[in-house]
Amino acid sequence: MRVVIAEPGNPAEVREISSDMETLQKLVGGYVECLPCVGYDVMFNEEGIRLNLAANRVVMGNLIVGTIVVTKHDRAGDPIALDEQEAAEVVHRLDNWPPSMMSVAPLSGAQVRK
Repeated sequence: MRVVIAEPGNPAEVREISSDMETLQKLVGGYVECLPCVGYDVMFNEEGIRLNLAANRVVMGNLIVGTIVVTKHDRAGDPIALDEQEAAEVVHRLDNWPPSMMSVAPLSGAQVRK
């Protein structure tokens, strides 16, 4: 499935991945937490702050640390692919400030303290 991945300190990029939970957990480095965000699902490591992962971006007022994976979901709540236009929109929102509807602020060099 087509997703957008944003790693700390790097621009967001479109990637094709498998849609299974194991793949999502591998990408975020642990258990997946999902933050619904204006029609998209922003997934990240739910223990990222405790694990002292690097700061990435602020999404809907929440500091997200570690790798971010953005998808959509179907009626059952399962992750589904972004289309090309959606993926381009998410990349733009993740990589540009001031944010539009996603309310995402890129962070550079910020550190999370325990």
